[in-house]
Amino acid sequence: MRVVAPAGPARDFEEVERGLQVLSRRYEVRVDPAVRSRKGYLAGDDERRATELAAALTEPDVRAVVALRGGYGTMRILPRLADALAELEAAPRLVVGSSDLTALGSAMLAGGVGWVHGPMVARLGRLDDASLERLFRIMEQPGGPQEPGLRGLSSGRATGPVVGGNLAVLAALSGTLFLPDLHGAILFVEDVGEKPYRLDRMLTQLLLSGALHGVAGALLGDFTDCSGPEGEPQAEEVVVERLACLGVPIVGGFPAAHGERCFALRMGDVAEIDGDRGTLSWVGG
Repeated sequence: MRVVAPAGPARDFEEVERGLQVLSRRYEVRVDPAVRSRKGYLAGDDERRATELAAALTEPDVRAVVALRGGYGTMRILPRLADALAELEAAPRLVVGSSDLTALGSAMLAGGVGWVHGPMVARLGRLDDASLERLFRIMEQPGGPQEPGLRGLSSGRATGPVVGGNLAVLAALSGTLFLPDLHGAILFVEDVGEKPYRLDRMLTQLLLSGALHGVAGALLGDFTDCSGPEGEPQAEEVVVERLACLGVPIVGGFPAAHGERCFALRMGDVAEIDGDRGTLSWVGG
């Protein structure tokens, strides 16, 4: 297993060390010393981060690549990863991350390779047992685990590959070569620290760009610290209202990304959602 830092710099290395200990109890872990690099709000310059990530994605004896943390910066290095992503199509491996790593995962899916939307190293030491057990289960075994209690937000049933991640990153990727085709997909979105009107803007951008045309359904994760002023529409309400024009089933309450729990899920795997029953089940899992 290889740990990389393609986005922002680590700020709390005690948390990083705790996360590495969690992984090391179960896997052989390799960490490039350069993950401690810093250049402004990035984990080192673009060349360093791209070179490190490309090497991790193509080393023949690496079975999984796990991001140290998110932040910002992954989009900047996507053009430098073309050769590595092409090799990844021929020899897929697990790539685990979330938040800003949605950019890498989206580029992978655009090339037909799935990824794991899950907790990064800097959070592993403070996750609950259920989140850790789910991550290890998804990394080590095929098929989908049992899902937590979800909520139906818009009626209907839909089946398709789960595609998405952090909403802000997905919106930023619209109009680029790195946003995967969402036609027939179950769109998964989550975010942190974005006010409801900003979530509205991001979804409106995706709608106006045509990126959401043909989406089969939607699965909503956590919208952590995204509350608006009292008396105004709140995060999930805004997301459901913006997606209503698609006329697709919507299921909410999946504990993923920035909340106290962080349940991993495989992007690109096929699932069925039921907006009347509030369920998500994996097809063939």
